[in-house]
Formats: sequence, structure tokens, C-alpha cells
Amino acid sequence: MQFARQILFVVLALSVSAVQQAQAAAEADKAAVTTMIDRYCNAWSEPDAARRQQLLDQVWAEDGTYTDPLSNVAGRSNLSALIGGFLQQYPGSRIVLASAVDLHHERVRFAWKWVLADGSTTMEGMDFGELASDGRLRKIVGFFGPVVPLP
Repeated sequence: MQFARQILFVVLALSVSAVQQAQAAAEADKAAVTTMIDRYCNAWSEPDAARRQQLLDQVWAEDGTYTDPLSNVAGRSNLSALIGGFLQQYPGSRIVLASAVDLHHERVRFAWKWVLADGSTTMEGMDFGELASDGRLRKIVGFFGPVVPLP
């Protein structure tokens, strides 16, 4: 009986340790993904095409897709061109992260704000994304405006 208790204690201790290690790894993953999403937002704020491409090279899968209510593009270069057109229309605009990044099963969710050159917020939205096997963004589906509650 004593031996069985000792075995149970060891198993429980190992289980707690494994859970703590998994939680620490998840927090590290979340921190890395949050940094990546921040860089992604920076790409949406970068008027210099070469610098924007460097940011996208770091965070966007080569064949990644971006979809929002107005656009649907595939590939880094097409996303960079879309962002460039946006920034030409709205010089000095930037997209800023407006929430913590939720992460599970290689899926992300985060809120953002579109800030004009004068500092005012013109729109808010939410993006849902999927990570590629190398950890970069493979897909973003963006929604504009707040979620509308049921009547």
C-alpha cells in the first residue's frame, strides 16, 4: 500500500510538472506570435515598399492569403502592393494592435485600429488568422467594425 502511494505521488508530481512546462511553452509561443502580429501591423503602416517587404518576409508565408470585405489577395508581393495602395490613399495612416492576441491550434485572433495621420481612429476591426508550419501567417480574414449584437 505504501509503495502504491509513492508511485501515485511520483505520477502526480510528474503530471503537474508536465502541465507547468506546457503552460510555459504556450506562453512563450503566444509572446512570439504577438511579436509577429505586431510586425504584421507595422507592415500595414510602412510606406517604404522595401521595408514593408522585409517585414512581410518575416511574418507572411509566401503563398499566404489575405481577405477582408474589400480585398482578396494571395502571396506576399500582392499583399505588399495592396498595403502600398492603401497607404497611398491614406498617407500617414497606421494599423495598430488593439487587443491581446488569442492563440490556439495554430489559429490567431486579434483586434486592430486604423489610425489616421492626425491620430484619430477611423475604424476598428478584428482579424482571424492561421499559422503556417514555419510559424508565419498563412491566412488572415479581416472584419471591419464591431460585432453587432442581436436585437
